[in-house]
Amino acid sequence: MEGFLQKWVNYIYGWKKRYFILQDGVLMYCKEKGQRRKGAVHLNVAEILAHPKNPNRLIINTGCTILHLQADSKAVAQSWLVALRSAKQATAPPSATEGVEETAENPRVTQVLVRLSGIQGAFEEKLDALPAKYREDPMLRELVQLARDFKVHFTLVYSRTGT
Repeated sequence: MEGFLQKWVNYIYGWKKRYFILQDGVLMYCKEKGQRRKGAVHLNVAEILAHPKNPNRLIINTGCTILHLQADSKAVAQSWLVALRSAKQATAPPSATEGVEETAENPRVTQVLVRLSGIQGAFEEKLDALPAKYREDPMLRELVQLARDFKVHFTLVYSRTGT
């Protein structure tokens, strides 16, 4: 899905029209279609909410960033809400706690795994926000891969041991 929405910038600039593209679980935006991307949000770590008082508005909270978006109509906002939630569900990795039974012996393990998953998503979101010349840096790419490997191995160890 793609199209124009308004994004809240701040109290000085207010709402700004931006072109949004939802692709592979990532919501990207730019000033105009075809222009350089200004930002991106990985939906697998985001909470996607309808605004409690305004049916034309959406809230996306990643834990690091909160995006306030506004559509021209309730119907358009609802379409985006459904698409965003579907994209999040479709691209969500298997639960970090899958295979880990929460017992009196290991409730903290579950908390740690969930937190690691959130940290990984935030890490990837910040990486995508870097200028392209930095994203291609081999050392930074290696750091990203190490973070991914850590999360996977941590999950595997604790799902096998149940501790």
